[in-house]
Amino acid sequence: MFIYVELHNDRFPALGGGQNAKDERMKFAMDIWTSPQIYYGLKNVSDYDNNRLYTFANMANGKTLRFACGYKSCANNIHISCIYNLMGGYPHSVLYEIGKMCTKNKDCTTYEGSTCDQTSRLCVFKGTPPQPGGGPNTKCPNNKGMGDPARKAILDAHNKRSGNILNQPIYETGDICSGCTAACKESDGLCNLG
Repeated sequence: MFIYVELHNDRFPALGGGQNAKDERMKFAMDIWTSPQIYYGLKNVSDYDNNRLYTFANMANGKTLRFACGYKSCANNIHISCIYNLMGGYPHSVLYEIGKMCTKNKDCTTYEGSTCDQTSRLCVFKGTPPQPGGGPNTKCPNNKGMGDPARKAILDAHNKRSGNILNQPIYETGDICSGCTAACKESDGLCNLG
């Protein structure tokens, strides 16, 4: 999953030169990405249901193992982006588990083989990260990049925004591949309407 912000120096002069300009701009971007959670609030981390919080959900996803951020200054614009190995939140997913910090390896249950770092009391995973995609992939197993829950969330979001052109949904929201009125394109799990 990917999040992005573009800052224009003429609109944000306080983020101009300065000794730590890059650090200030990165912090500002992080504040932009987390501010929806502060404004709207997060009701339930065990049942994520507010797409207005997607930038925060990417950052707070407890199963994310890898992420990277990039920073580029071009003329009068600053481009900052971060990419995560997992989608942070799709409807009715668990963002993170609420609990106590670990004290022993047995406390680390999210990823098998994780150990408890005694200094930070956080679980550490050193193995190969699982394939991205957000859950099991039974509907379209040839597409390794997306699991069923993420695929359904994307289809539901698409249907909500564009499904009423003919006053009826374009896709069935239940069984993604077999519920289509048209042929299913097995490569991506979407109905082939063309």
